[in-house]
Amino acid sequence: MKEKIPLDSPKNMEETRKEHVIKKTREIIEFLEDITPHYSLCYNDVLLFMKLHNDFKELDLINSADGQRFSDLLIRNLEAKNRIQVSDPEEILGEKLKTLENNYKLKNMHYRQTSPYTCSIAAYMMAVNVFKRDFKPTKEKEKELYDKLLRPNTETIQLCDLVEDALKNNLHVKVFSQFNYKDKKFDNAFAETLRLNYLKVIDECKKNEHFQEYTGIELTPALLRDRLMSGEPIIINGTTESGEVHARLITGYDKENFIVSDPLLYQKQGYSFEDIQKLNSPPLGVWFFTLSNKGVNFYSNQQDPQQES
Repeated sequence: MKEKIPLDSPKNMEETRKEHVIKKTREIIEFLEDITPHYSLCYNDVLLFMKLHNDFKELDLINSADGQRFSDLLIRNLEAKNRIQVSDPEEILGEKLKTLENNYKLKNMHYRQTSPYTCSIAAYMMAVNVFKRDFKPTKEKEKELYDKLLRPNTETIQLCDLVEDALKNNLHVKVFSQFNYKDKKFDNAFAETLRLNYLKVIDECKKNEHFQEYTGIELTPALLRDRLMSGEPIIINGTTESGEVHARLITGYDKENFIVSDPLLYQKQGYSFEDIQKLNSPPLGVWFFTLSNKGVNFYSNQQDPQQES
């Protein structure tokens, strides 16, 4: 009589786990076949694929037909989205996980400005603190930056000066603008002064290898989500409901809204894309910048802006 193996025996548990992993892998293979190369893996995708990859190793399935097919499709997707040759998908997944985790860390970040004129500095400090732990948003730091960056010819803090400061902090910066400001001149004297200040600073920033500028960019929900899922907080210039120039920090998104830290408020708010558009009409038109601690990009359903500029 054949001996019965208890259901909770290590052998049976391993076989059950193998069956579960193989079933999940076949579902993922079907998913990857359908979405590659048009879809960039989201945070939960990366977590799942890293777990599957570890399961393959532990259960000795890495060289199975399903394991090989999964790896081949995963490499194809990563190469299509990252525009690099991938030999080790586990290494690339690990790198991507680090950048995507920033989007989740950012959701807990908020700092309220302590002066009526330091909204841009408050937004900037929140963003830098994600990558520089010793760069804490404080009232003293806020005043220090205000005194250092205030422009006498406009009596404002311009975001371009914060871009320059971020580069000095060894961060990567991407600037996105609706216009090419070398070609776009303004009748309004204040806006024209802002434009000339901007051009002078940005021309200097272009000498830094950590700086990228994209012009003629349309503000879209896809563009904002792409930047956030690349782990890049977005500092965007706009206006208050009364029409005063005001900066905010976009830190994440959910199914319905973007998560915004408005330095005038005590806590984060949910803004629809229409809300962001409505409050985005500063003197120089639509422009914003993002920060990151490295130059790796992960794009999803949108063409790389570098190819559009």
